[in-house]
Amino acid sequence: MIANSEGSRQKRPWITLGGGRIVLECLGRSLDHAADEIDVDRLGLEGPLARELDGRSDLSGVTLGYLFLDGSHFKFHAGSASEPVLAAWGVTTDGRPVLVGLAPGESESHDAWAEFLRDLTSREMSPPLLVISNGAPGLIGACEVVLAKSLRQRCLIHRCRNILAKVPKSAQGEVKAAFWKLFDDVKSPPGQRAVDEVRARIKVFAKHYQRLYPAAVKCLLSDVESLTAYLRFPSEHHKRIRHSNFISSAPSVRRGVA
Repeated sequence: MIANSEGSRQKRPWITLGGGRIVLECLGRSLDHAADEIDVDRLGLEGPLARELDGRSDLSGVTLGYLFLDGSHFKFHAGSASEPVLAAWGVTTDGRPVLVGLAPGESESHDAWAEFLRDLTSREMSPPLLVISNGAPGLIGACEVVLAKSLRQRCLIHRCRNILAKVPKSAQGEVKAAFWKLFDDVKSPPGQRAVDEVRARIKVFAKHYQRLYPAAVKCLLSDVESLTAYLRFPSEHHKRIRHSNFISSAPSVRRGVA
């Protein structure tokens, strides 16, 4: 469950704005970005959202095109156990990046994510056009329940790792290159034609590798719809909305979604 009580905030002072900055810097490092490259101010910690991130900020004025969801574990004190942090960050339909929510959770379970997302909707957050996340069952299940009206994009970076884990190390370089060729350099305009083009490529990939690496092919084919949802949006956004590495996604989608 998400801890939003007064007692929890006293135990976790990082929920305040200053602590939120620390968590974002940690998130940046965990996503292979040097701390000095993270411009926290660009992440929406200004105006009405520059309040304590304890579930009280009004989101009625935020119309999201894209919503990135991710969870990470952090040690905030030497010798202490790591604590999960659930984060929601988005890009509005006019291209403005915003930090939507940040909260501790006892786990990354379905219940924890569902409560976190319900908290956002209770603060008048409208369903985004597209939700981008990894493939954690609890997170996906919560999105399908709470944000059922939104399209869902599964992080391609995480999916690639899942597939490579089912391939011998000697062949991982080849399969990795083949995987990214499925999604790069799409010639069709955004929409169903682009989706169909990539799905045709996936069929060729599956036919080629089915005998050699059946488990990898099964992994790829298990959720094709969510791997291609991003192709329905502006092509200049594609490389930043097909993964859930949300901190690095800001610059390329600032020109707006709608």
